[in-house]
Amino acid sequence: MQSQTIVNSYSEAMIRLAKEKRIIEKVRNAATELIPILKLKEVQDFFDHPRIPLKARREVLTRFITTEIPVGFRNFLNLIFDRHRENLLLAIVERVRELSLTIKGYEIVELISACHLTNVRKDGIKKRLEEIWQTKVFLKYRQNPALIAGIIIRRGDLMIDGSLTGQLNDLKATMLEEVSVPHIDS
Repeated sequence: MQSQTIVNSYSEAMIRLAKEKRIIEKVRNAATELIPILKLKEVQDFFDHPRIPLKARREVLTRFITTEIPVGFRNFLNLIFDRHRENLLLAIVERVRELSLTIKGYEIVELISACHLTNVRKDGIKKRLEEIWQTKVFLKYRQNPALIAGIIIRRGDLMIDGSLTGQLNDLKATMLEEVSVPHIDS
């Protein structure tokens, strides 16, 4: 829980600065470009390696981003390294992106699928959700093979479970309910 508090503190501070400097869009673009790179195991291992100097970590990080990096965002990333928060870097950058999208009127919706979905399929789901909910949607996608088949959609507290695992769990609960309730014959 403490790490989530740290993630929120850092990301909210960056968003306040981005609003003040009017660089929300540039910060979001840089964060969006950085996230898939930070998810790579090789990159995580590099940043976690104790023998790699701080200066080298900083330089490598900023070289990953091909879009224009606002000075404020570059300084923000350096601060994360200075404070030895590299282990939270991905979570902080993801939260920065989420907050910047929320400011632009997007609703963050999590899409979880049992198998890989193509970009065309994800875009189709996104467009349909935007039609239904009448709002701009940003999909956070991840794959979870434990679902067996289908998808789960999470929007705030709402969860739509269209997975086979969810349906099997519902069936199991219904069957257990029927078994545990004694029937009285008239």
